[in-house]
Amino acid sequence: MVRCMAVVQMQTGSVIGGGSTLSRSAPVSSLRTSTHVWSADVQGNIIIWDPLRMAAAREVAVARGEAIFSLCQVGRSVWIGTSGQIFSVDLQTFAMFNWRGHERPINDLIYHDGLVWTASNDGTIKVWEGGSTPQDVHLVKEFNVLPGSILFALANGKHLICGGHTDGAILAWNPQNAGEVARFGEQESGVRSLLWVEGNTAHHLDDTGEPSRRLALWAGSRDGTIHVWQLEGSE
Repeated sequence: MVRCMAVVQMQTGSVIGGGSTLSRSAPVSSLRTSTHVWSADVQGNIIIWDPLRMAAAREVAVARGEAIFSLCQVGRSVWIGTSGQIFSVDLQTFAMFNWRGHERPINDLIYHDGLVWTASNDGTIKVWEGGSTPQDVHLVKEFNVLPGSILFALANGKHLICGGHTDGAILAWNPQNAGEVARFGEQESGVRSLLWVEGNTAHHLDDTGEPSRRLALWAGSRDGTIHVWQLEGSE
């Protein structure tokens, strides 16, 4: 069962810090590791930030002149999605290798249970087994979402992986077999961001009579709304 718990109209926010480091091009993706924040720009650069000083600590040229659309930490490396290539960059040495993962831009990557899921503008989702060399990377599964469709964002819960669709819908898959288990949503524009949030849910009680800690899926759309969904089976 899927039910919408809340709809929130997004408001204009304010900047609490930063500088002119990225003024030459807008960042398009970011990632928090255990010690640093990685951001990317449309020129193929990775900027590594010290979160305590709120300052750039290092810049690495990855995909020269090619926009970076997505980042995902995979063990001791970071996977980077560009207009079709996937780069694997070592967190310590910054050694890297790459391969063609898709035919069009890679909108998002997520790591779940030892595998990496990638979503692309080519309408496919691919599931990869990672490694430290190109020879160690293997394509485990590939499937089409819908003809002519695009997934903007992916999010992994404990038992479900969800993807935000161009038509405002959200798709959910079983990560064990990559089978689609649900399609829901009513936002008027593409779902650009997804986040699972765990918290007390007063509407559901556990065996002790206390509010259960359930996962809620927050979905941000280009129509300016955030929808919060409760999915049965996502705990």
